[in-house]
Amino acid sequence: MKQPRRPKTLSYPHLQQATPSTPDQRDRISELPDEILHKILSFLPMQMSVQTSVLSKRRRHLWINTQVVDFHTLPFSPRKSVDYTPITRCLDSLESPSFPSFTIVGHIGDNSHPDVRRWVDFALSKNVHTLRIGLMHLYFPDKSSRLPRSLFSKKRTQSLKDLFLSCVNFKPPRGLTFSGPGFASLKSLSSTYCKLADSTVELLLLKCSDLGILVVNNCTGLQNVNVRGPNLKLKQFTFCWNVFDEVEEDLIL
Repeated sequence: MKQPRRPKTLSYPHLQQATPSTPDQRDRISELPDEILHKILSFLPMQMSVQTSVLSKRRRHLWINTQVVDFHTLPFSPRKSVDYTPITRCLDSLESPSFPSFTIVGHIGDNSHPDVRRWVDFALSKNVHTLRIGLMHLYFPDKSSRLPRSLFSKKRTQSLKDLFLSCVNFKPPRGLTFSGPGFASLKSLSSTYCKLADSTVELLLLKCSDLGILVVNNCTGLQNVNVRGPNLKLKQFTFCWNVFDEVEEDLIL
C-alpha cells in the first residue's frame, strides 16, 4: 500500500524573517538618509516634528535642521494669559540657514499676547519664500494683531514670494511706507479678514512688479481701491465683499 505523499514545503529564510512570528526589530525609518528624514519632517506640524526626537537617538536632533516651520495650533486659553516662550525657544534652536515655508496660525484669547514681531523677524532673517500668518481673536473677531515694522521696511522681504495673511492688521505703521527692495519678488498675496487701507493695496501693486495673484477676502478699511500700475502682471484678482462693512466701496479696474 502506497504511503500518501507529504505536501512539499519550501524554505526561504528571507521570507521567514518577515512573518509575524519573527518580526523585524530594526528601526528602518532611522536608517534612511538625513535628506529623506528631513523631507518627512517637513510634512509635520512643528510640535509633532519636535516630538519625533524621542523615537531614537539618531532622530534626537534631526528636527533642528527642518526647513519647513509650521505652527498650525498655538497654545490657547480664552481668558488666561498664554505663555508663548516654548515657540520662541523652538525657533531659536533651529539651525537651517533658510526656510522655504513659515506658518503661524491659531486662535488668540483675551489676555494672549503672541510675539508676532519676533516670529516674523525670525522668518525674514531666514529668507523665507512662503509666509503664512493667521491670528484670530476668538471673542473679538474685529480685533486684529498688528504686523511688525520689519515686514514693511526691511530688505529681507525681497526673497518673499507668497504671502498669506488672515485676521491681522496689514496697514503700515504711521509714518512708514513700503521702502527699499522689499516685496520685489512677491508673486501672490492673499488677505482674509484683514484690516487694509487703499494706499496699502495701491503701493503693493506699484512695488510688486511680479505680482500675479491678488486675493482680498472680506477685508475691512477699503473705500476706493485703484487696481492699476505701470507694469501690472495680475493674472488672477479675487475680491470678496465684506457684507458687514457699512462703507459703500468702489472698485476701479
